[in-house]
Amino acid sequence: MPLQEEPQTDRVVRPFFSGLLPDEGARQRLAGALGISSGNTFGLLEVIGGECSGALSLYPAGQTPPAPNDDGVESLGKERLEEIIGRLRDRPLLGGEEGVRLSLAGAQDKIAVCVEGETIGLAKGGRPTTHILKPFIQALEGTVEN
Repeated sequence: MPLQEEPQTDRVVRPFFSGLLPDEGARQRLAGALGISSGNTFGLLEVIGGECSGALSLYPAGQTPPAPNDDGVESLGKERLEEIIGRLRDRPLLGGEEGVRLSLAGAQDKIAVCVEGETIGLAKGGRPTTHILKPFIQALEGTVEN
């Protein structure tokens, strides 16, 4: 959005914020899992917009971001990581899971995580993440290597 003194119009704002959400099929699956219309951009972002691409965080009025000293990361062992990756098809971005507020654009299933040394963690409460994990796409061979 262009920087300006005047309020932005709906014609500019709506496509910008819609672009923070997953594309087509992933958005429809996410919306279905959350019980929100896939066309309700702001309703979806209210639930999952704690961390969006481009260092943008969205919080409901009156809610504040986590304190800098609040770790907010669930350390993931192999079994829990496999469980999360397995759930992405039914619940893109883990939308609606307690404490997980993440939105990433694109059609492919994915989850953003925090990697520190050998530890992979799931960010909670809108904590910033460091890496994006994308599981293979069944119909496209070689997507993991790509």
